[in-house]
Amino acid sequence: MAERMAWARKRRLPKIERLSPLKTHILDALAMEQSPEQIAGRLKLEGSEHTVSAETIYAWIYGPHGRRRKLHRLLPQAKSRRGRRARKGRRDPPIPDRMPIHMRPTKAHLRAEPGHWEADLVHFRKQRACLLTCIERRSRLLLTAPLPDKTARTTAEALAGLLNRAPKRARKTVTLDNGGEFYDHKSLPVRAFFCDPHSPWQFKSLLRYQLNLSLGETGGHNRFPFIFCQGQAACQIPVQVDRQSVFTLVRRWYNLGNQ
Repeated sequence: MAERMAWARKRRLPKIERLSPLKTHILDALAMEQSPEQIAGRLKLEGSEHTVSAETIYAWIYGPHGRRRKLHRLLPQAKSRRGRRARKGRRDPPIPDRMPIHMRPTKAHLRAEPGHWEADLVHFRKQRACLLTCIERRSRLLLTAPLPDKTARTTAEALAGLLNRAPKRARKTVTLDNGGEFYDHKSLPVRAFFCDPHSPWQFKSLLRYQLNLSLGETGGHNRFPFIFCQGQAACQIPVQVDRQSVFTLVRRWYNLGNQ
């Protein structure tokens, strides 16, 4: 009897396959370029009758039912297998005086106060130039700057320029990845913290996916460094920010300068 029950549990369909409305919702969301994390977060935020974790969605996508439909092609990175990709080519030199993300202030982790930033470089496939992005964690305010190259000196100077646009009380920390372009982090006006190696989940990759820009479209960012990180309505993160409050913050920063 117990053996038959165990076999029945093994043969039982996954939760997503058993709940047709949930399955339809997830398929629609994937088609609208939402990630499993976004889908799961939105279901929970909106108090949906049927909720599911991001890991369950991934398991379904990479399981037999999802593989037959090739659902992995709807994911942001469209990888046929889960896991890390082997890194090819030369490795960046070790970053001096590197502070791990676990030493970042608690208020930065919890988004409890403004002034804690995350910076990253967006590379373009067919162009040498790249786009420096800097997001304030609490307001989701985005500052950008086009760069002619990704050398450590160029990146540090541009990032310092972006951070210095904010008043001193809004400049506390910045979180970076382990790329060699952030080698000169000691020259920044704030303390820098670094993600763990091979830990992309500690960093926001959604913005990198949304900023599908050509080089010609980056010129205007010199004149308009403050951008509300909204993207497509379907690609918003679960925690939403009141747009008017962000615009008010930007005006206040411009009026107060570096007070």
